[in-house]
Amino acid sequence: MALSRFSRDHSRTEAGPVNSSSAILLRLLGGASVEAPTGIVNARGTRGHRLALLALLAIARRRSMTRDKVIAILWPDASEDRARPQLSDALYLLRSALGEDAIIGAGDTLQLNDGVIGSDVQQFEERLADSEHERAIETYAGPLLDGFHLSESAEFERWLDGERARLAARFAEALGAAAAFHEREQRWAEALPHLRRLATHDPYSGRAALRLMQALHAAGNRAGALQHARVHITLLREEFGTEPDGDVSALVIRLTAEPVAATPASHATQNATTTTAASSITEHAHDAALSALPYASNLRPASTPELTETRVTAPPAPAPDETVRRGSRRRTLLLGAGMAALAAVIMTAKGVDRKLRGAEGAAARPSALAPQRSIAVLPFDDLSADQDETWFSDGLTEEIIGLLGRVDGLRVAARLSSFALRHTQLDARSMGDTLRVATLLEGSVRRDGTQLRVTARLVDVATGYQLWSRSYDRKVSDAIALQHDIANAIVGALQLRLTPSLAAGFSRAPDDPEVHDLYLRAGFARNKLTRDEMLKAVDYFDRAIRLDSSYAPAYAGKATTIGPMIWYGHLPREQGVALLRAASARAVALDATLPEAHIARGMLAFFFDWNWAEGEEAFRRAIELNPNEAIAHHFLANLLRSTGRIDEAIAERMRAIELDPLSVRTTMQLGTDYFLAGRMTLAAAQFRRAQELDPRSPALLGQGPTVSMGLGHVYERDQQFGKALTEHLAMDSLNAVAPAELNTLRAAFAKDGIRGYWRRRGEVLERSVPPTDLVHLAWVWSRVGESEKVVQLLEGAYSSRNPGVVFLGVHPDFATVRKDPRIQRLLGAMQLRAVER
Repeated sequence: MALSRFSRDHSRTEAGPVNSSSAILLRLLGGASVEAPTGIVNARGTRGHRLALLALLAIARRRSMTRDKVIAILWPDASEDRARPQLSDALYLLRSALGEDAIIGAGDTLQLNDGVIGSDVQQFEERLADSEHERAIETYAGPLLDGFHLSESAEFERWLDGERARLAARFAEALGAAAAFHEREQRWAEALPHLRRLATHDPYSGRAALRLMQALHAAGNRAGALQHARVHITLLREEFGTEPDGDVSALVIRLTAEPVAATPASHATQNATTTTAASSITEHAHDAALSALPYASNLRPASTPELTETRVTAPPAPAPDETVRRGSRRRTLLLGAGMAALAAVIMTAKGVDRKLRGAEGAAARPSALAPQRSIAVLPFDDLSADQDETWFSDGLTEEIIGLLGRVDGLRVAARLSSFALRHTQLDARSMGDTLRVATLLEGSVRRDGTQLRVTARLVDVATGYQLWSRSYDRKVSDAIALQHDIANAIVGALQLRLTPSLAAGFSRAPDDPEVHDLYLRAGFARNKLTRDEMLKAVDYFDRAIRLDSSYAPAYAGKATTIGPMIWYGHLPREQGVALLRAASARAVALDATLPEAHIARGMLAFFFDWNWAEGEEAFRRAIELNPNEAIAHHFLANLLRSTGRIDEAIAERMRAIELDPLSVRTTMQLGTDYFLAGRMTLAAAQFRRAQELDPRSPALLGQGPTVSMGLGHVYERDQQFGKALTEHLAMDSLNAVAPAELNTLRAAFAKDGIRGYWRRRGEVLERSVPPTDLVHLAWVWSRVGESEKVVQLLEGAYSSRNPGVVFLGVHPDFATVRKDPRIQRLLGAMQLRAVER
């Protein structure tokens, strides 16, 4: 509102007339306020019917209005003997607040005195008349009297609706004219802001959508053009059940027919595949926009590969001149590795399941049959005109996933896997098959200032039929209550019941809506999985905490962001652990029913305090509160493995994969579990599946302090050293090892066999900048047989409290040094026992 904006800069005038010789500005666009040189006029005379009267006279401008007409609009239901005194009272109060000469009364007519009172509406229309379109646009702050209503007068409401529409149409004309001036000169950067506002102002206009798409494409942003097409088409269908203009459809088809810029691992032919690191936003926007068109399958250009025809192939080694910063590909342990391009993901998941149907297949994979009461919440489409509100729609989706996860008897697919399907054209059955769920929840979010519209649909996977749908129009400040309403509706539709922990969630809505906004922004940044974005996430969490120090989710979110940052070396251990300890403790103290708070507590106890009992209790408590919390199952499996309970770890990891079937990290770790158990066929199957899901995943490439197993190690165990070398070199290439060094590694293998390869790797890693993690380096030298060096490195890792030491008792490559008295002392101090299989 204009009032709140200007009140920060001017003192208020609560009573008494304003000097009549001073100019008064009546702001009616985007809100309402009366401004004098001495400040905002906030007297009683400028409210309610008096403000409505000012608006009537301001719109009339130099044309006077009869008292009868004013009465007919403002007091239509009052008798004349009551209406005229009410008008007289309104005029008296206005003149008392604004000055005796502010309103001119001549006989039975009324008119504002232009010499005393001006208005932004007057400025707006004068600038339009003078073709000063840019200045007119600056003047239009929003709809006429936005948020103001005179509910007791239907006549005024009708007048206001008409004037709002008239001024809004003139604003659209100004935007169009200003944009056209720049379009004629092909100054796209200057035209785009006006075209974006025009498309926002009238999101259903095919002409506005077409102009914005054309300008975006001309400016080199084809992805943005296709993204806007998707939003426009979806809005038309949801609001009016209509299809887009033919010109919009034709442009979408033309843009999708243009070749997509290639990346190192992108489609080379129709049978090639893309990986996450290589797939582009352009391809995603292209698929999404095209799929929104009617009969999309018949319109697709012949050059565009179909999902069902995609085969997974190993990515080529980087070209000699390709340089990739290793550190830039690091991701967090908590939130998982990058996803593969979805074409590859879906085909891989099906292909690997087929491979696993051999002798040991049943033990290698979770049940492919979805339970009757299971659901995946797909990321809600962001239809906000701002195009910068994805953080809000993603955050709302993620919180609904968390709420539904606490419903008794309902299995909920993990966020990572459900979000992986964001840009696919898969039908409901294919999505359900991929995520192993029986129902899908999908929808859209449109945020416009303080207003929020959410549409949600529950779809039966087997039939594709809609089981339930609803649209919600709320204030943004009611977003948390809205999430609970949706969760309750799903519970009813699936004939389930609420758990006490779900009901408890209602108490966590912060008083200040900005706190929730900051929390959602933090989660969105954290999910990008880079060092800079995680630092940004911590800052957002801290800002939320400063506004509301009792908001438990912000503390829990901060803690579960800091844990991975310590793991990957983005924060010094001592500093990071102190922050993790404080945030996790505060989160649990504020809300002991919050699963994420117990996950943070478990991370601290397991990885950093080496308190196995407390860590296990914390992870199990998180699972008790939300049985669908895949990350809690994953961390519990890690703890069970570190303490030698391999069979229990496998069972827990299988549960994590049931919930998160597209997680590369969890798939890799299940392969490692099988390796430690000596079940090499199953281990190899999981490692292959992880490679096919995302060959560039940090979990696959062994980044971080943990010791990474893989298909190459299975081949080594089987003494197939040539195949092992091929696998190791493929991983080295994806880890940005230079081609010249790859040749050196081949030469070392040719001279001294597999130990020669590992010796050369150790020598290179010792000289690396930044230095290689001590546990990782000790593991490499263990492959060579340098026992003394391995012991010294592990002692250093123990002294620095390296979190990777937690697997010292079980990792097979450390078996030869575990008998050393020095390592025995370390294991005793950590209360771990050596486990040999």
